[in-house]
Amino acid sequence: FFSHTMAGLGRWFLGAIVAALLLLAIVAKPVTEQCDQLRKRNVAGAKVAYIDSGGDGMPVLLLHGARFTHREWCDIQTFQKLAEANYRAVAVDLPGFGDSERAEDRATWLSEFIATMDLRRPVVVSPSMSGLFSFPVLVGEPQLISGFVGVAPVVPKKYFSLDRPPRGPQVLMVRGESDMGHHAPSAMGQPVIIPAAGHPAYLDNPTAWHDEFFPFLNRVRQQRG
Repeated sequence: FFSHTMAGLGRWFLGAIVAALLLLAIVAKPVTEQCDQLRKRNVAGAKVAYIDSGGDGMPVLLLHGARFTHREWCDIQTFQKLAEANYRAVAVDLPGFGDSERAEDRATWLSEFIATMDLRRPVVVSPSMSGLFSFPVLVGEPQLISGFVGVAPVVPKKYFSLDRPPRGPQVLMVRGESDMGHHAPSAMGQPVIIPAAGHPAYLDNPTAWHDEFFPFLNRVRQQRG
């Protein structure tokens, strides 16, 4: 009787574990699939490629550097983690990169993309070259965004002399420990240093990147109410 009881319990536990694993796979699958569901939309007269987790959570817009596309945000799981934490994650191929067409005016492109996508005061994540697209919004139209995360962003020359932080959005500046070539105006605040990382700090050390990024997002979300 005892051996039969233990065998029955063993089968029950095994069944429960299998059921739990299947449930996790069902829940996780749609998020993973979204990385492969590239969409296109006309923005400022050019087709733009992007992925979008959807939902009504606080939007987070992921830009990229010159050597990359939206894809890296999936490779390091940032896109998936955002969706799982009930943010609306949007990762875009900037004009002239990846599967997006070139646009006429990069200074106005980001604000048009935000409006076209109905992203209500998103947090913009801007690594490296993407600063050429994001700084015109951060400085010129800060009311459009709730937060700004600059990962060693390239700053347009007209903003080199910025002497005060933009009013409105919360700002997190990030730099890789070994990246000595890119520095934002001091008005943007001291950057958080990502250890064991170079210029693409979020790619070089995703764990440390997420440890800084997600608490910042939570603060922004709490402030938005």
